[in-house]
Amino acid sequence: IFDQVPNGYEFIEPITTAMHLNRKVSIAYQKFRDDEPIPYLVDPYCLKNFHQRWYLVGFCNQKSAMRTYCLDRIKSVEVADDVFEMPEDFNAREYFQNAFGVRVNSSNGPCEVKLRVDCHERRYVRTLPIHHSQKEIVTEEYYSVFSYYVYPTVEFFLEILAHGCGVEVLEPEWFRKDIIKEINYMKRNYK
Repeated sequence: IFDQVPNGYEFIEPITTAMHLNRKVSIAYQKFRDDEPIPYLVDPYCLKNFHQRWYLVGFCNQKSAMRTYCLDRIKSVEVADDVFEMPEDFNAREYFQNAFGVRVNSSNGPCEVKLRVDCHERRYVRTLPIHHSQKEIVTEEYYSVFSYYVYPTVEFFLEILAHGCGVEVLEPEWFRKDIIKEINYMKRNYK
């Protein structure tokens, strides 16, 4: 039994058709913070599934940049008459090589992240690696240190928090400080 993806199924077929035909898609996309959907013309490069959501990854013509659109925020999709050429150097696996989730445009780029994982949580981390770059670089009786080469995006940030007190960010220092700041914000909700 697989987890159900609640929304966005209706857009998979027209997007995959457009991908197969190298045709652009015209989408109406409404971010959660927007009152109205915004139209975009997108060269659809690939679809990616992450945490029960489907995402369209492609080149946004209006922004002249790669963008990721969650299918559950798309209000409509039309296969356009305009044809696009898939860049020869685009490879979806390589594009997401250092990503955790769907974001790759972290302002800091990919970097090495070191996590201290307690002896109980490390069993989970060993059997279900957080990221394919995971390496156990220190093993002690009560903890291990794992290393990752990854974009330190919000998805990775939230994954670390999901492990609770069993995981501590050691490096980089700026990322550790961001986690501490978030934990302090969270503590305010429980006073």
